[in-house]
Amino acid sequence: MLMKLGWAFLNDHEPWAKFLRAKFLNKEGLLTQYYKNSSVWTGLKEAIVTVKAHSKWIIGSGKDIDFWRDCWGSDTAIYGLLEIPDDIWKHCTAKLSQIIHHNTWSAPPEVVELLGCLGIDLNGIILNSSDKDIRVWKHCPHGLFSIHSAFQHTSSHAPKVWWYPFTNSKVILPRIASFTWRICHNSLATEDFLIKRGLHITSRCSLCRCNLENMQHLFWNCPQSTEIWDWIASLFQLQAGFTNLKTTLESCKQLSSYLSDIWKAAVLNIVYLIWIARNAFVFEGFSHSINDIKRRSLVAIKDAAGLSCNNMANNCLELSIEVKINCGAVAIGATGKAGVGVTARNHLGDVLGLLTKGLDSVSHCWKVANFSAFQAAKMGVSLPVGNLETFLRRPHFLTKIEEPNVCYFRFT
Repeated sequence: MLMKLGWAFLNDHEPWAKFLRAKFLNKEGLLTQYYKNSSVWTGLKEAIVTVKAHSKWIIGSGKDIDFWRDCWGSDTAIYGLLEIPDDIWKHCTAKLSQIIHHNTWSAPPEVVELLGCLGIDLNGIILNSSDKDIRVWKHCPHGLFSIHSAFQHTSSHAPKVWWYPFTNSKVILPRIASFTWRICHNSLATEDFLIKRGLHITSRCSLCRCNLENMQHLFWNCPQSTEIWDWIASLFQLQAGFTNLKTTLESCKQLSSYLSDIWKAAVLNIVYLIWIARNAFVFEGFSHSINDIKRRSLVAIKDAAGLSCNNMANNCLELSIEVKINCGAVAIGATGKAGVGVTARNHLGDVLGLLTKGLDSVSHCWKVANFSAFQAAKMGVSLPVGNLETFLRRPHFLTKIEEPNVCYFRFT
């Protein structure tokens, strides 16, 4: 939007544009370099420079075109092609009209030679039949400025930070993405940071109450945090020993896109919940248990599973990961009577047997996406608490099972 305002600043003839040009341009038509009290000028000045760099001219009389600083003969202004000290540039205020006479070029031989060295051929530049100089946006065939075009050509090639693919996802809630941004920019108010800013406090980790508090210790080295990371790594069958956010998020590359979504949500929510637990102790004196953080992490995993639009691979590794996540959810526990089911199948996909058991009330429940495991667990809900039933081969109530190497889609 600042670029749109910058384009209007340079081209509009509305009273507000004329007022701003009168206030912020000097007698030579250049942007003022000294301070002027304004809430928008600092940002607008940068946008104007960018607009000029992405503009060209249909040349008329040349009175409105800066010979040195405007893009009139090539894609880059002469200012950007020559290496001249800044104290000399301030004296270069010539207009293009000084080498135009009666709608034809009339440049001295020395200027023609200089322009030729810079790749500008005056004979190849056709002048406008009228005396009007028209600024055009060079990224649009019609020369009209648009916000979409400006975004594409000024932002699309900027290098993306490593964490962008992990936060720009449907499964990551805005508050989690915002918190991740703060972590990646080292802007959390940990106690070591507050001490550096001059606050006189005694630093102590709010989780283990033993070490000094800093981001590395709080999220990765603290024994309480390490236990949580080992637990979530075991659910996803990944190698534990995480030391930073980047390697932790990237450790799911061998998983399907569906489980990768769940892993991203689990990692970022765990980091967020550790910070929430830290703040609860610092400001309220309340201590969160590790099981409480695990329970809330599983709720986040459940939400991520509903938000993900990707597919899960139908293989032993991924099915076993989902079973471990489901079992972990039941072990930590939610409300209501529950059942657990296990289905054994051979390498051809034939059902060898099934086990189902009725469970007492638990504090957390996870609905299994696997067909056979879900039907077995559903059967367990109907059994008395503690009753265990086993079946050889495929029982009659197991009406649907997954076929090997077939993609199945989730609808929620």
